[in-house]
Amino acid sequence: MEKITYERAKNGIDKTLITKYRKLITTPSSLKFKDRLIASLLMSIFFLPIIYAVGVGFAKIGEDDPSDIHVISLGTAQAMSAVAGRYIVPLVYIAMIVLVLLSIFNLFSKKNLAHQMLFGSIYMMWFMVCLFVDTFSMLFGLTLGAFGTVGLILQSLLVVYLLFVSLKKQFSELKAPLFKTKPFQGWSFTTEVLLATVIIVTLLNHFTFKIGYSGFDPNLIELLTGWGAIGWAGLVIIFTRMLLKQTILTYYFAKYDDQFYRDLDFTDEEWYGKRKAKRIQKKREKKGEVK
Repeated sequence: MEKITYERAKNGIDKTLITKYRKLITTPSSLKFKDRLIASLLMSIFFLPIIYAVGVGFAKIGEDDPSDIHVISLGTAQAMSAVAGRYIVPLVYIAMIVLVLLSIFNLFSKKNLAHQMLFGSIYMMWFMVCLFVDTFSMLFGLTLGAFGTVGLILQSLLVVYLLFVSLKKQFSELKAPLFKTKPFQGWSFTTEVLLATVIIVTLLNHFTFKIGYSGFDPNLIELLTGWGAIGWAGLVIIFTRMLLKQTILTYYFAKYDDQFYRDLDFTDEEWYGKRKAKRIQKKREKKGEVK
């Protein structure tokens, strides 16, 4: 891929886009300490316990007393624990530790708006990664318990394809304004055929052949919850579409911060925050300089 210079980067970044991204990132992009403190506290007090409950709690649901398991079948509960296995739960812990560290680092002010937005984008992106890892064993376990190994394999292959198409489309959309190229279309007739095929074959196997159902006895509601793997793919696609392009563009916004500061005509208060802007203004006044 050709290097993205400032001349190319400014084709895709303007002040309107920066304003839009700041709203998407919300408080982690703020230059105010109070806003960043609220974001870190919310993440630590509210979201981290939920991440733990889903990522670790659901992973152990198969070990519960059968009388404590409702809605889903015992086989599905055990499938969720099986998918979590020895790898997913440690990943959840690692993701949580990194999120805590990012929450602490979020409290410290960054060099300027561009660097604060880059950190905020990374912070939110990692939060999304936590959600992806967190819900993996639950949603893929629901698929395994409802549709057996055949259903899990089919949906997993479809997930890989959907993620590939989505990422290819997102990167093509990112490159389009920078390199003046035509974006990849993404969703196509092939995708629709594959989706329909997976659904039909999965249901056919569920009601007729029952291949790969050893140890599983799904109930009626699991005809709905059994599409968890596809739901997980949808979750990943939605949030990466929200944050991936933004994170990459804010990287170049931070990389060429001096040029963007000059060419997009940011005020000192917009760029550095109110307090730092006042200090800079005082220094300029002492030196007899004007921005």
